[in-house]
Amino acid sequence: MPASPSPSRSRPPPSAATKLSQSFSVNRTVEAKDDSLSSVYTALNKSGLKSTCHNGQLDTKLSIGTEGVNYSLGYTPKSQNSADQALTLKHTSKLEAATSHIDSNESLSYAYTKNGPVKLWLTFGFDWNTYNDTRAVQNTGNFNYEDYYFGWTLNHNILTHKHLELAFNLALRNSKADVHLTYDHLNKSVKTGCYHKHGAKATHYYSIFYDIEKKLKGAFGQPVVLNWASEYKLTDAATVKASI
Repeated sequence: MPASPSPSRSRPPPSAATKLSQSFSVNRTVEAKDDSLSSVYTALNKSGLKSTCHNGQLDTKLSIGTEGVNYSLGYTPKSQNSADQALTLKHTSKLEAATSHIDSNESLSYAYTKNGPVKLWLTFGFDWNTYNDTRAVQNTGNFNYEDYYFGWTLNHNILTHKHLELAFNLALRNSKADVHLTYDHLNKSVKTGCYHKHGAKATHYYSIFYDIEKKLKGAFGQPVVLNWASEYKLTDAATVKASI
């Protein structure tokens, strides 16, 4: 008797996890020289590839064009990702066609939500390139307890032993408003702001920037910058935005 055929399995076609793209554009720039206008045209061409494999754990993106090459590789292990925690590792690189310079970043993101009402997000990164002495380590973090958030950003060059960024942030977020306070240690500045809604059709935002060293000449001659913005939805087809 002939062997019975094995039961068929539902499998995606080989290209289900792979996407290809192609784009071409021409940009026109007008320059004024000696009371005359000249036009410069720039053609940009780019091909892209996106692919996932290993049951969705590995994600690859590659684009090649006239401006250079961009590549990223992300890994999200299912054994380390659940309702209580999340872990992702990622590599990105960019090769600039005009200079052959390479910029790369390695990063790790981790979130932990199991410790009672406190939630934690952490990222660690490393920046490096082929054309200067920037070798920077990065760390960002955020603690969340109910409506309160406390976070920080650290960027440090391990070759020059200098901080590139050091800032701290405190925020209150709920259904009524989003209030934040940021202290930038390197730029010696403080910024506070509030984003809130007035009903379903009006949204307002206010912010105050203060220069601790008082070198800035801002509003009313003080080291302060004031901002106000609003958005009003008059109808489903009409929205008014304003800012000062």
